[in-house]
Amino acid sequence: MIKNFMIVATLLCNSILFSQEQHINCAKNLLINQNTKNLRVLKYQKGFLAKKINSFSKVTNNTPEELMSSILSASTLDWYNYNREEKKEKTSQDFNYIKQIPSDKYFFELLYKITFEANGFEYAVIKYYLHNNDEVVGFAESMKKIEEKWVTTSESEISQLLFFMIMIDTEYISKIFKKQETNNKALNLIISNNIKQDKLNVNGLLIDLEEGLSSENEELKLLLDPKRLFK
Repeated sequence: MIKNFMIVATLLCNSILFSQEQHINCAKNLLINQNTKNLRVLKYQKGFLAKKINSFSKVTNNTPEELMSSILSASTLDWYNYNREEKKEKTSQDFNYIKQIPSDKYFFELLYKITFEANGFEYAVIKYYLHNNDEVVGFAESMKKIEEKWVTTSESEISQLLFFMIMIDTEYISKIFKKQETNNKALNLIISNNIKQDKLNVNGLLIDLEEGLSSENEELKLLLDPKRLFK
């Protein structure tokens, strides 16, 4: 199941916004593995929309949000590859559709962002809803900063967080990282089992959630985002 998510994540990647907040102080609340540091969780303000830009010449990808805007707007193969760590000689992305659809009918609603550092690089995962005419689909994008530019990535460093952000409903994300009790007993048990010295073991929690969802745990299924792309 995870392999399918990662394959589509690299193909679907499809944002300018500023002013997110609700920052969770991870330094005090979370335990992460030795290779990872400075993990932060940000909740975007409600209605934080990422819209298309019209010109490739305006693209810089200096921030994860600018990269999201560029992903949404890419209407040529060169533009598409500019946004990626792994380049493609061809893609199924419909560039003509992106050129023609009005920006008020095709945009991202950004929901949550997780950032961290590992192996000398900065990484980010953004959970979002794609609004495409009257359809709304939930997904997440994984990113890496190379020099001063953000690009999409499929590195294994980020795969568990990507799975988490794609699958888990926004109602639970802040509660999980704040170690708050929820209305889901199975989730509460996972959270409590991964608290050590009043800190949440993020890696253990992600593994337990992934295993529980993969084993079709009925109560954990209630955590799933109803708008997610993969059912």
